[in-house]
Amino acid sequence: MAATLGCGAGDRPASPPSTPSPPAVADAPPPGEASADAVAPDKPTIEGFRGTLTLASPTSSVVACDGSTPTVDGVEAFASEIRGALPGVSGPVYIEARIGPGAQGQRLLRALDVAVAEGPGCGLAADGWQLRATGNEPFWWAELRGGDVRWQRMDDPAPTTVRVGVPTSEAKRRVWSGRGAGDVPVAFDVRRERCRDTMASAFYPYTATLTVGDWTGTGCARTPPP
Repeated sequence: MAATLGCGAGDRPASPPSTPSPPAVADAPPPGEASADAVAPDKPTIEGFRGTLTLASPTSSVVACDGSTPTVDGVEAFASEIRGALPGVSGPVYIEARIGPGAQGQRLLRALDVAVAEGPGCGLAADGWQLRATGNEPFWWAELRGGDVRWQRMDDPAPTTVRVGVPTSEAKRRVWSGRGAGDVPVAFDVRRERCRDTMASAFYPYTATLTVGDWTGTGCARTPPP
């Protein structure tokens, strides 16, 4: 599923949602649809985890954002995945993952959604956005906030906000559309496909495309931290 893109997605630059929630974490269906990790009598509870993974040899380690040191399996598998996806990264890496029961009562790191070598890490706050995307060359950012898409491009003097309708949906894709000033068409297209930010040593669970009239920017996207 992984796709290495020359796109950017830093953690830069937020009314209750009036449209359906954005796609859930990578490899999970949007809210309201059946999930392989859904809580059921014969299914374990899967929780979100965020913290820092320190790459080391022979043993890497994780520390949660609250400062605790969880006893979990799967740390070395995550470390190997990060080394393969982000060549050259050697320091602590901020991660967001899914964690659940493992063997012999241990908890298991089950899926790695976000890995970021640079940025605010545990200091990142959702601040009201439901989806955030950024891209490079040229730099731009966009956010989904309730029923609005808000964005700013490198040469824009200020952010622009456009009201959008209910997104069109496919199995791994959602598109929010609206009209800006002068009836210019605007589309925020998000696909569940891993995106690598080559400029920030990071990867995220979604690729995103923002189209404003005849301008198009491609980048990476994420949902709020768990």
